[in-house]
This record gives sequence, C-alpha cells and structure tokens, in this order.
Amino acid sequence: PERETALTIEGLANQSVAYTRGTYYGEPFRLATDIHKVPVDDLEQGMKMLDLERVDAVLASDQLLFNTMQKAGWALGDFQLSVISHGQTGRLYMSRNVEHPEYENRMREALKTLRREGRLWDIFRVTAYERSSSDAMAFWYGQPIASE
Repeated sequence: PERETALTIEGLANQSVAYTRGTYYGEPFRLATDIHKVPVDDLEQGMKMLDLERVDAVLASDQLLFNTMQKAGWALGDFQLSVISHGQTGRLYMSRNVEHPEYENRMREALKTLRREGRLWDIFRVTAYERSSSDAMAFWYGQPIASE
C-alpha cells in the first residue's frame, strides 16, 4: 500500500531500512543517525524482510535492484521506488597479492576506452529503468502491491 512517508533520507527518519552489509551508499545515508539501519547479507534477504514487514524500506543500487527483482520474478510496479542519489561512482580495486600486477595498466586503459566509447554504460545499464546506472540508489517502501 502507498505510504505517506517520503522516500528520502529525511522522510525515513525513525524507520527501519535494510541495506547490503559492507556497501557504501554515500555520506547522507552514512550520517543519518535517525534511520534504524538493518544490515542484510544480500538484497533478496532485504526484499523478503520488506515483504514480511520486518523493515520499512530497502536501500540498493539500481543495478542490483533490477537484477534481483528480475531473478525473483518481482515486478517493478509492485514497489514504490525513489532514486535518492544521482551519479554514484564505482571503484576498481586490485589486491596487493595479485598474481599479475603487470595487468593493472592494461585494465586502466581498457576501462578508459570502454568509458570513452560509451560501452561501459552499455554494460551496466538496466533497461527497466530509463536513467540506469548513473542513478545509484533507490528505496522501495512497504508491502508489495497485490497484483490483480
């Protein structure tokens, strides 16, 4: 059902919000001390908790959100959705114990080429959501809406 609470950091004050353990969702979420943050192992666990009304909302990247929904067979229209942060960036990390450190520069150059040619966008975009991976965080809130 529709809720009156706004799907914003401020609107979710005093609400329980599931998020994937170990994931950085930006400074506004990190600094939000009035949100009850519930760490989950993966997004599917958070969605099940949402369905059981154990949490009020779930925070996730759009890529993970749509892939998880597709895998589980959930429809986008079953949830209230709000993008709360545009333009999150990703980082590629290389282990200090990597077997082939000589690949680092080749990887950097390949990523630059993919970004320049727009192919990086094609790899990470989600067709269900128009703006896709440049919009990194989404909340959904409340019980899934019953399908007819």
